[in-house]
Amino acid sequence: YGYLDRGAFSKITNQFLIMSLEPTKNGYNMTCVDYNEAIYDYGIIPAYTPILTQPRTPPQAIAKPGDTVDLINELSATLIDGSKNVGAPDTVANINAVANRDTIEISCGAFTLGLRNSIDHVEYEIQRGQDAEWESVPGSGLTATYTFNRQTDGFIEASELAAWSVRAKAKNIYGEYSENYGYSGINTAGYGTWQLTQPSVLTRVSDRTITLIMSPQPRGDNKTVYGTIRYKVQVKRPDIDTEWFKPNTSGNPYPAGGVSNELNYKIEGNHGFAESDEIYSQTMPLKGQPDNIFDTAFSFRVICFTEASTSEAVEVTATALCTSIRDIVKANETVKQSYISQLSALSANVGTIFQGAFGRNLNYWDLSTFVDDYMNQHYEGAFRVGGENQYLQVEPIVINGQITD
Repeated sequence: YGYLDRGAFSKITNQFLIMSLEPTKNGYNMTCVDYNEAIYDYGIIPAYTPILTQPRTPPQAIAKPGDTVDLINELSATLIDGSKNVGAPDTVANINAVANRDTIEISCGAFTLGLRNSIDHVEYEIQRGQDAEWESVPGSGLTATYTFNRQTDGFIEASELAAWSVRAKAKNIYGEYSENYGYSGINTAGYGTWQLTQPSVLTRVSDRTITLIMSPQPRGDNKTVYGTIRYKVQVKRPDIDTEWFKPNTSGNPYPAGGVSNELNYKIEGNHGFAESDEIYSQTMPLKGQPDNIFDTAFSFRVICFTEASTSEAVEVTATALCTSIRDIVKANETVKQSYISQLSALSANVGTIFQGAFGRNLNYWDLSTFVDDYMNQHYEGAFRVGGENQYLQVEPIVINGQITD
């Protein structure tokens, strides 16, 4: 020790007691106390009795000079060549192994101070079942991460993780290991599940088109469901089918070329599924098309699935409606008045209508306004609803004796 005084260096001759030595990454840290051994020769400094108040803390034990010298002697070999055994670190305590969807995150509590607890790292091992071998878990410092192996672990549930265990030993910077393992089970308090519930299915109908809106039903335990959820759909027409079929989503549901296509809602002989996201939509052929079309009921069987599991199936029924302008007109091409069973569902873009007539105080196209727009002379009007019976009155367009629209 020394100090500078106007550029001159002087040595300090005060005596210090070395109280402790702690290792650091750059060497050691020495704590000294400026006491001269001549002022005491016992281990406890006499309690100081203040004039105004009592001491708030009890007197502290101070090492005798001889104790400090012994400590230095005991550590001398370590300081010189690192050969001194400072002892094994404490048993690893407060291990916490938290299970997540894809990993188990492992950590432990802090160690008490002391040379032996100058920890380099903690080595963790995991046992995947009561009779399984212990396996090393990669990590650094006081933490480690176990990543689930889907080939060997599968898509594991919390109940299965109850049989798993973690153990650990600490290694200090002197190469010494804990004498005993510390142990812990797996914390699954926030772990979800790979098991699916039955799907919930809402149906929406617009004319011939049936839409299914699907989602998993909420779990009673409120656990998060892991995995990418998709859906499988089958179809049948209850009035003629006894089996489920894979839906025909690419076939023409309308009559064409003299073929009715009435069965084009299914792939005949194929009992598989059509896969979908949470919204499935299919335009259906109607019973009796093309000449005598009726509203037609269809049943759907829905299953949700992930990479890990498949739910139980749920069945719903929805009715495709003969309510579009196209279906109403095509179903009654030989008459000028067609009965609409559900006029509230009627919707269409009819474009420009060039002819029309009043109906018997019922529903009719009122096309009484003539527009002379030079290049585009035409009638304009509106559709009116009235009366107990509901009719759409049209004048078909005939070309070469064939009704074309």
